[in-house]
Amino acid sequence: EVGITVGDFAAALQGERSALKLRASGPPIKVAFDGSYSMRPTVKVVGSVSADAPSLRRAMIWAGQKPLAGGGFGLFSLKAQTNVVGGTIALTGVNLELDGNVAEGVLTFATDGRQTLQGTLASDSIDLSPYLSTIRLMADREREWNRAPIALDGLTTVDLDLRISAAKLAVAGTKAGRTAVGLNLRDGNLTLTIGESQAFGGVIRGSLALSRLQNGASLKSQLQFSNVD
Repeated sequence: EVGITVGDFAAALQGERSALKLRASGPPIKVAFDGSYSMRPTVKVVGSVSADAPSLRRAMIWAGQKPLAGGGFGLFSLKAQTNVVGGTIALTGVNLELDGNVAEGVLTFATDGRQTLQGTLASDSIDLSPYLSTIRLMADREREWNRAPIALDGLTTVDLDLRISAAKLAVAGTKAGRTAVGLNLRDGNLTLTIGESQAFGGVIRGSLALSRLQNGASLKSQLQFSNVD
């Protein structure tokens, strides 16, 4: 179901600024926008936007996008102020909820050329367990490493440059305190830079790099652990 309300239809036909309300609702996702738009000298959209979906992964597939590899990307909601100019979508005052994780910050999505998502998000608590649920380092009932290749196909559709901070972090039963990381994904190669993570009675710093290979992937790590004085 889609509902559209245009404040000044004559101005809209001429590409001039006009108020715009949009409501779209269906099983994959619900989206609402309240603001204004114009098409001269370029497309410009300003206003508040909200969206929610029972499964972001299914919504991405419905929209023709390939979701990121791994698990997670279930229950999703977003509220923000948006400013669209040309092929760039800027979101400020972002309130984002994904798989029970809640974060606030700013995001920018560029659609000119290769799709790129940039932003800064802060959260009181983040649980990364859902996104690692499909990764098995060892095969079931065996003591050897699981030799099945790591699939990175879902990492090639978009580039990421995100800064994420959290007061608490949980990963598959392991808990950490204040954590700040940078996530960079380009051409299917993923780099996680750990600026600081308070864990195991000390502070972890360093990086993890996951690179694409012809028949799988390679993982390189440079981590440093220091005790808290």
